[in-house]
Amino acid sequence: NVYSTIMVGDQEWMAENLCTSSFQNGDPLTLQTSNPGWGNTTSEAYCWYDNNQAYEDDYCKLYNWYAGTDPRELCPTGWRVPTLTEWQQLTALLGIDAMKQSGSLYWTIDNSASTNSSGFSAKPGGRRNPNGAFGNIGEYADFWTATPDGSSSAHRVTLWTGISISSMSKNMGFSIRCIKD
Repeated sequence: NVYSTIMVGDQEWMAENLCTSSFQNGDPLTLQTSNPGWGNTTSEAYCWYDNNQAYEDDYCKLYNWYAGTDPRELCPTGWRVPTLTEWQQLTALLGIDAMKQSGSLYWTIDNSASTNSSGFSAKPGGRRNPNGAFGNIGEYADFWTATPDGSSSAHRVTLWTGISISSMSKNMGFSIRCIKD
C-alpha cells in the first residue's frame, strides 16, 4: 500500500487509515469475522466494518490493539503506531476541525465546522466491540495508540464533535494511523 502523509510540526503522519493485512515480515494477519473469536483472542486480528469488505475503500480495516503492537510490526518499514503522547501533541496542534474530513459524505453527525485544513482527513470508520458487534460508523473516528493501560486495556483517541481520549479493551476494533519513526 502507498499512503498519503502530512507534516505536523516535526512529526510525519499518515493522512489515511492503515489498510494492511500483513506484517512487515510478510506474515498474514488473522481475519476474524466470528463474534466470539473477536472478543476471546489475545493475539492480532483485523476485520472490515460489519465484516463487509466494501467498507475498505472509504475506511480501510479495523484492528484490535494486539495487531498494532505485535513485534512483527504492522505499520510499513520506518513507521509505527503512535503513542498516547504523540496523539496528544497532534490533537493539541491541530484541533478537531482541522483533522476531520469536511462535508457530510462520511459524517452523519454535524460536521459543518470541519475544514480538514491539515489534510489529516479523519473519517468515521466506526468500531467493533469485544462482543463482536459493530457500531458508530459515520459518528466516530477511533484510533489506537501504542500505549497500554494495564493488562487488558489500552488508550484510544476518538474524533467526533470533539476529541476524547479513553482507555478501552484491547479487544475493541479501531482504525490505526501510523507515524514516521
